[in-house]
Amino acid sequence: KHNDASVWLVVYHTSPYADLSQSVVFGDFLHNLRSSLDALIHGLIRKSGGTPRWNTSFPIYSRQESYDQHTRPGTKGDVLAGVPDDARSLVKGLQPFRRGGRSVDLDPLHQLNVMYNHDKHEASHIMLGYAKYAHFALHIGEGRIVEFSSDGPLIGYGPWQIPISMLVSDVKPSHRIEARGAADFLIRTDEPWQGRPILDFAHTCLNYVEDRVIREFKPFFT
Repeated sequence: KHNDASVWLVVYHTSPYADLSQSVVFGDFLHNLRSSLDALIHGLIRKSGGTPRWNTSFPIYSRQESYDQHTRPGTKGDVLAGVPDDARSLVKGLQPFRRGGRSVDLDPLHQLNVMYNHDKHEASHIMLGYAKYAHFALHIGEGRIVEFSSDGPLIGYGPWQIPISMLVSDVKPSHRIEARGAADFLIRTDEPWQGRPILDFAHTCLNYVEDRVIREFKPFFT
């Protein structure tokens, strides 16, 4: 596009949302990672010679009252029944409520659990596409190329108007334009991590479970 004084590029997405199959894959990731924590508790009980119960699971709570209610020894509701006491202490130390205040929302286990429950009980997660560091090359003939970039990520439908530093007289309908940049999908949710890149969220949760959770319990299986 151009007027008598300036030139700009109009960019928009015709379909900014990920295909439903991508949401299903993300849901599988959430389910498998969350289930691995439950499997850890089952393994601890069997390693100690016990038998898991119908409600055996890895508790994840943002409030200590809820945690205490579901892990009280000697009750039917104890999801850690049969877990050794020292392993119980480790589980409690990993709880999101231990962070306190608003920092609970930053806890990867809390985020994983909320997203997992939403996917399991409410609806598949809708992911919004975006282009990060979008860069363009406008070929204006005779080997000349005008390069320019967006000021920030292009999220959603658009449109965006990106100014081009060139003479209006050089604009021709035959010009060819190339676009490149890193593409990703963002999480759409009402939670504080709304708008976070899917891959960043997945890597953070996976690394936390592997490095901060599973590793702590390896001595119990040796």
